[in-house]
Amino acid sequence: MSTCAPRAYARTAGLLYLIVIVGGVFAELVVRQRLVVANDALATANNILANQQLFRRGFAADLMAGLCVMPLIMLLYELLKIVNPRLALLAVFFSLVGSAVQSAALLGHFAPLVLLTRGVDLGVNPELLRAQTYMALQLQGLGYAVALAFFGGTMIVRGYLVFRSRFLPRVLGVFLAIEGVSRS
Repeated sequence: MSTCAPRAYARTAGLLYLIVIVGGVFAELVVRQRLVVANDALATANNILANQQLFRRGFAADLMAGLCVMPLIMLLYELLKIVNPRLALLAVFFSLVGSAVQSAALLGHFAPLVLLTRGVDLGVNPELLRAQTYMALQLQGLGYAVALAFFGGTMIVRGYLVFRSRFLPRVLGVFLAIEGVSRS
């Protein structure tokens, strides 16, 4: 790593983190929180059908965030491996497993649209489709919660590495570790 590389890596990682956060917040707060009605499969299905473009945008935002995580993992590994290579690698493993789980769970976000728009054409009972739609969204939420446990492990390890580094603010490491503990 050249002398200017750490600063460039850190800035790029910050930009990628911003994209991940904005994408995740948009998908969760603007889309799912707005369209999913607790314990009401009919209202949820109607909301999704009435807002298909928004629902697709939520999926795209989550997918874009997930794609940005991969280079982010690499950049953070490059930055933090000089502190402790084994722990930096552990953070990579936590991140990759969490990303894989979250990516698989993301299918639960898109499944309702497929069920609701194509299921009736296949002769499936609309009431059953609404129930399946709601359950797919519930499974997506559970998958996301499992991914957060791995994300928590990542943040605890990264927080420690940042705290121990001599080139990043120690307080940032403390905040990352606190975030990790709250997610686990």
